Amino acid sequence: MKSRSLGFSLFELVISITLFIIFIGLFLQRVLYVQMESEKVAMEMTISNIRTGLQVEVSNMMFEHRTHEFPKLLRKNPILWLNKVPDNYLGEIVNPEYHAIRINSWYFDLGRGELVYRYNHDYNLLRIVSTAYHEKRFRVVSKINIDKQKNLDAESNIYINLALVSDE
Repeated sequence: MKSRSLGFSLFELVISITLFIIFIGLFLQRVLYVQMESEKVAMEMTISNIRTGLQVEVSNMMFEHRTHEFPKLLRKNPILWLNKVPDNYLGEIVNPEYHAIRINSWYFDLGRGELVYRYNHDYNLLRIVSTAYHEKRFRVVSKINIDKQKNLDAESNIYINLALVSDE
């Protein structure tokens, strides 16, 4: 009578390694997806906080009867309305060189008067480090609605908001 080996056969070992590699691949793909989603949520929360800060600034100006200063808000750096500047904020840059800006970072383009967030959403298992970078550009915009029929003054119909102007 032949005695059987108590270890794995070569076939069982190959199957086990193959399954392990497949599970690791699925896990890494999911981790990259969660990383992209968390980056997106962080960016959206920062924009939401900036919009809230802008509305507080507009309210203060209206309360203090400084509505004539509204046009100054259109070129102002929106990051300044936050209580705490994000750690990944690079500052105000006059002529940003695209290759010199880190991914997952904010900067204010002084030349265009736009707040820019640079991100990388091109992760995959075959090419974890990507060269395809994208930018979202935001600008403070205003809109004035004057309703002559209701006889409202212009102050009560001025809308100032931080708007997405480009998603490259």
